Amino acid sequence: MTTSVELLGYVAAALGTVSWLPQTIKTWRSRAVADLSFWALLLVFATVSAWLIYGALIVNWPLIVANVICVILVGLLVIAKWRFDPRRARI
Repeated sequence: MTTSVELLGYVAAALGTVSWLPQTIKTWRSRAVADLSFWALLLVFATVSAWLIYGALIVNWPLIVANVICVILVGLLVIAKWRFDPRRARI
């Protein structure tokens, strides 16, 4: 049976993951990336990657699942910023 602490972990993981979905979809549809900070996205990507590694090391499924999805979504935002920003040379 899942404890209330584990349930809270799953809820937090789901909310944190879902929060990146609208931005990722909007960015890829509109290709509007001017207001996205490349360096902030890289820092978030590094953060969720570190959380993923940590989750894998302690075998914590809420952390693993949420951060696999976040790595993908934030990674897509980093790629979009790099690919669609006409000012790329000044990043």
